[in-house]
Amino acid sequence: MPFFFANRQVPLGDSITDICCWRSFAWQEITKAGLADQVDFVGSVTGIQGRCNAPSGFDMNHEGHSGWQAYDIAKNNIDAWMRQSSPDIVNVLLGTNDINIGKRSAATIVDAFTSLLSSMRTANPNVTVIVSSSHIQTTFPWVAESGAGGVAPPPSKERKGSLMLT
Repeated sequence: MPFFFANRQVPLGDSITDICCWRSFAWQEITKAGLADQVDFVGSVTGIQGRCNAPSGFDMNHEGHSGWQAYDIAKNNIDAWMRQSSPDIVNVLLGTNDINIGKRSAATIVDAFTSLLSSMRTANPNVTVIVSSSHIQTTFPWVAESGAGGVAPPPSKERKGSLMLT
């Protein structure tokens, strides 16, 4: 069974998930594919930004929290969210604020993502995790200066994509 037939999906992220319109666009595609009755977006937040089009039947649940960082979510929130939602799929759009606001090192961000994945797997050992790239098109000069080796600049248009862990 392909991964997108799962019943419970958590859109997990920061403002990209909270106030950007990708969730409604995804719902339109889910509906076009005839899968809307098989997909349940889950999460403790409900709603959509006013500028986004809410398609008919749009499931507005998510875990998008503007300004939040993967580091903090991993330490303070993910366990409870995963227990409450018990997702089959988690679509992760996090990390931008860890770099941009938190100025965290690559090792710290990797540790946060490792902790997030561990919590997701504890809640559901068979969860599919989709780690999506950010759409930021700027660079962060502090990365090269901070000794945070291994941090690549944000993805270019040619490198946008997602990593799926099953």
